[in-house]
Amino acid sequence: MNENLSIEEKARLYDEEAKQPNKRTVWGIVAIVVAVLTLFAPQLFFVLLAIMVAVFAIVGLIFDGSKTPSVIALVIIGFFFYGFITMENQEQVAKTQVYTIRYKVTCKYCDISYTNETGGTTKVENVEGIWFVDVKSRGDQFLHLSAQNNIYSDEIESQILLGDQIVKSEKSSGNYAIASVSCYPSNPY
Repeated sequence: MNENLSIEEKARLYDEEAKQPNKRTVWGIVAIVVAVLTLFAPQLFFVLLAIMVAVFAIVGLIFDGSKTPSVIALVIIGFFFYGFITMENQEQVAKTQVYTIRYKVTCKYCDISYTNETGGTTKVENVEGIWFVDVKSRGDQFLHLSAQNNIYSDEIESQILLGDQIVKSEKSSGNYAIASVSCYPSNPY
């Protein structure tokens, strides 16, 4: 059809096509897809994927006719990045926060060892009945409580409590049975 047109008519059609807005949205769509994929990526790759989204979105803002997908991708990755940074900050705060921990042991007659406030080990011997101690610990300090029956074959129970909530508990029974529990206060479960 265009073969029969004169050079002037072809030039006029070309100029009219050039004036038409570009509706291509390839880069913006790619940016949105990569932004959504960051939800399923390991934390290690989050920053790399966020940079990829930014690059694709910027290319889309420059070359795509419709800027909307690129803007949407930037908004999505902005929210994700804000959440990522906030989560990292919360983890750091939790690790440096000081927690009050209660170690609790119930036994008929046992020996106990636990992680003390300095990170060392404290031993308590010949405990009878219910024993507990409160210690202060940073969130990144590994806590350990171990109790061992002395001769008696009765049940023994060790617990780590954070506030009033039991976060770790173990029971054992028998001669010289051991009940051990451990955790980090910032991530006790």
